Amino acid sequence: MRLLTTIGLFVVVSSAVAGPLPTFEYRTTLRTDLTPAAGVPTIAGETAYQMGASPTFGVIAGGVPDWTTGGPAYPGADFAVGSAGRLNPFAVADRVDSVSVGGNGRYTLDVELRDAAGRVGVVSFSGRFEAGWWDSNGYVGLLFDTIDPGTGGIPPQPVPPTRSVRIGGTLYDVRLDNGWAPLYRQTDDGHWEKEWYPADSVPFRDGGVWSEGVGELNLTVTASETPEPGTLILAGVGVCGAVAAWCRRRPSTHVSARRLPAPPLPFRIGQGSPRSRPLHRCRR
Repeated sequence: MRLLTTIGLFVVVSSAVAGPLPTFEYRTTLRTDLTPAAGVPTIAGETAYQMGASPTFGVIAGGVPDWTTGGPAYPGADFAVGSAGRLNPFAVADRVDSVSVGGNGRYTLDVELRDAAGRVGVVSFSGRFEAGWWDSNGYVGLLFDTIDPGTGGIPPQPVPPTRSVRIGGTLYDVRLDNGWAPLYRQTDDGHWEKEWYPADSVPFRDGGVWSEGVGELNLTVTASETPEPGTLILAGVGVCGAVAAWCRRRPSTHVSARRLPAPPLPFRIGQGSPRSRPLHRCRR
């Protein structure tokens, strides 16, 4: 029984096999729990949400509405990176150098993945965000749970959330993070590393509405080949059956105890023990 359990666990643990990133496409939808704001310029696929008044301010939420190909982050990479959408702050004011406002809300991001066979899976993220204006600039960011690194002097670090979905025989892991999708460059020794380009965002005015592109979001997608749950169960049953058949065919090493006949008693049962009653000899 212990052998069968060990083999069953081996089948389950070894079922996920990492490999080359399969071909896939994705698109996203981003929304908040706030009230839509009227009169704020947006582009197709975006919605403005109001967070406060005097002055009116909020965020402009937009996802990736069209199917977008997800490819390796660099040649040979086993993961992909891409834009997840944006939450950009806006304010209705003549000037933003005197605007100091802030607030928070809740967001929901749905990510659809489609494989080469046309099968679609969905993962969803939800949580809190904060946004506002301060010192002539807008700010926005998703608020993640934090973890204490356990070293002195280093504050708790945010942990970007990860969601998973199985499409066919492939398990996709999707991680959400703040900021632009990172770029990679190849070093002189042939390795690939992230490359950052410093840039200062500038508020943009459209009529009486100011906005700033500081709320980009990005995704990281990895994939591993995994059997379907039904296939995994059948494989486990087959392995257990094969082991059970092998155990039945194996010659037994158990030696059974042979019962030896009891020696004859010198007295009849019920006549007492030899010590309490003398033996009677037969007369000739």
